[in-house]
Amino acid sequence: MDAPQPNDAAAAARRLQQRVHELEETQRWVHHVGDLDSGELSTTRLDRPVSALSRAERISQLGRRIDPSIFGGPAYRLTPRQPYQAAPEAWFRASGPSLYATDSGGFIMWTTPRDMGPGADPDSMHFFFAESPVGRSLVSISLSAVAWPDNVGQLLVASAAAAATLRIPIEDAFANHTIDLVVTPQGGQMEAFLFIFAGIQHLLFRSLDFRPAPVLDRFVR
Repeated sequence: MDAPQPNDAAAAARRLQQRVHELEETQRWVHHVGDLDSGELSTTRLDRPVSALSRAERISQLGRRIDPSIFGGPAYRLTPRQPYQAAPEAWFRASGPSLYATDSGGFIMWTTPRDMGPGADPDSMHFFFAESPVGRSLVSISLSAVAWPDNVGQLLVASAAAAATLRIPIEDAFANHTIDLVVTPQGGQMEAFLFIFAGIQHLLFRSLDFRPAPVLDRFVR
C-alpha cells in the first residue's frame, strides 16, 4: 500500500477545516457543571456564550459557592498552542486526533466512528500538573462537539485525585461546551483524563484551565 502523500494530508486537513466552518454556522452553547468527588453533574443548554456570573451561580448549586472573579484570575492554562508549561510543570498528550490546528486560537479535532468495534480503545487526552492547590479547585474545559445524527455521544472525564468519573452528554447539534468540574486535590501532582467514546462525530478541544476555587461563606454578586 502506498504511503499517504503530503498533498493528500494537506487536502484532508482543508476538508476538516471547511467542515468546522460549516458547523460553526449553527453553533449552540452548553454549560456542564460537575463534582468529581461526588459524581454529580448538571447540564444547561444556552442561547449565548456562558458568563462568569452564571458559571459561578451554577457551581454554587452543587454547594460550592465561588467568587465569579476567579475566572479572570491566575490559573494553569493548557491549549493546542501551549501544550507544555515549564514552571510549574504542566502538559497534555492527545491520542488519535484527526487534525491539530494552531492557527486562529487553535484546536485539536477528533472524528470518531458512529460505532466502535468490540474491544476498541477510545481516543483520549491526558493532562498532568506537577503542583496543585490544596483544597477545592476547579477544572474548566472548553471544547466544541457534535454527535452523529440521532445519537447522544459520551465524553468521559476522570481524575487521579477523585474517585468519581463523569460522562458528559454530547448531542447531535454542534455546540460549544464549557465544562466546569470541582475537585479536591491533596496538593502535589494532579492528573486528569478525557475519553472520547462512540457516538461523537466531531470533537474540538480548545483549552483546559486548572485553578483554586475557595468556597465563600456568602455568594458574591
